[in-house]
Amino acid sequence: MASIKTKIILFFFTICTFAQTNKKQDLFDTIVFRYDRSFYNKIAEDSVKVLYNKQIIKYNEADIFPYVKETAISLNYKLEDLYYYSIPIFRLFEDASEEFNCESNIENYIAFEEYNKFQLTLIRFKNEILCEIPIPNPIFERQRIRNPGLGNTVDSYTYNREYIQKFSAYPENYTSYYNKIIYNKDNNFFFEISGLYQVLFEIETKTGLLYANYYGDTFDVGLNNRMLANEFIRKHIGITKIKILASGNYDEIDKENLNLPIPCLAYHSNNKKVFLRVKR
Repeated sequence: MASIKTKIILFFFTICTFAQTNKKQDLFDTIVFRYDRSFYNKIAEDSVKVLYNKQIIKYNEADIFPYVKETAISLNYKLEDLYYYSIPIFRLFEDASEEFNCESNIENYIAFEEYNKFQLTLIRFKNEILCEIPIPNPIFERQRIRNPGLGNTVDSYTYNREYIQKFSAYPENYTSYYNKIIYNKDNNFFFEISGLYQVLFEIETKTGLLYANYYGDTFDVGLNNRMLANEFIRKHIGITKIKILASGNYDEIDKENLNLPIPCLAYHSNNKKVFLRVKR
């Protein structure tokens, strides 16, 4: 018969193992989740192949401006010469729309494992990052959610601007900041949170801590490029945007004033840390 001490250890291990699926995750110190990079890469490869072929067909059917022809990936690069780096995009649990506050840890509200696989794919040629492609396209996804009866139909102007034209090479725009963040950090795990643009989150494998790498220009110029994720959210995002993103209310998400940060003015900095571990 197992001793009382053994039973306690097994009970504690079971609680920690199922921390990711428990709604009251604030009780736990560590969240463990699985990530299959090969699965994401396969989705990226298949999606880019479709986009590549659609762009060739579209641009062969009509006259295009010289600068468009010069930057179009399908007209200047062979498909087999392209490489992909998948950055998963995780959504927030709906619970955050009610529960999240300035004392919360964002780690407890990130849906690290779900059936739908969203990602930002970096298209690479040799040592250069040519562009980034969200898969699936968020504009098409929002239209599908708002108007499920329309299927995947989208107007031609939006289709060309947000899908075909975005598949263009601007390596000077992407190579420097992505390499700066990711280079020599192969063991760390990078992801984005849906709706928080220009913020690349990073799980530091050695410590299990979550960091935010900001590479945009919305906030103050003096903003630290890398800081602990919860500190970044409290100081530069606030709870309003997190709550709306978690609610899935896309009409609110699209409002311009949502981009304005409403930081937490007062909070305790001694709340318990959450550690993350990725099983790959």
